[in-house]
Amino acid sequence: MSAVYEPSGDRLLILSCSRRKRLDKDLLPAVERYDGPAFRVLRRFLREMPFEAPDVPILSAEYGLIPHDLPIALSPQEREILLKLFMSGLRAIWVRGPRRKPHRGFCNRATHNLWVLLEEARWIRDHLESETYKERYKDRLNNSTYSRLIDRVVEAQ
Repeated sequence: MSAVYEPSGDRLLILSCSRRKRLDKDLLPAVERYDGPAFRVLRRFLREMPFEAPDVPILSAEYGLIPHDLPIALSPQEREILLKLFMSGLRAIWVRGPRRKPHRGFCNRATHNLWVLLEEARWIRDHLESETYKERYKDRLNNSTYSRLIDRVVEAQ
């Protein structure tokens, strides 16, 4: 992957890559892939003040000086590390069991999110079968950004 950075504005901010990266397996723009503190501040600034945005090339150890919007992937070494972490997390939880040793990070979050999703599906199924969903669903959506959408779907039923 090669991209030559060419200046485009009168304001310039050069950032070096960060060790911390988002572990999405898909291509991400460099400003999204790198996840160090400077990149988090930059992303917030770009969201809140898009018209004040400086030109932001990134000095990458792997790619050289690249535009901030250049899509980049995880390196093969990072993919290997991610796979090992994921597999060790699965082994720790499903082979030895979750109580043997407290685990942190990736495997815990993924397992918790799956549990929450399955628990919500069970709750919805039970209340739809007993025809009590319409009376009780608002108790579950007290902080949901989707409450208006769900209200419309329930009213249309």
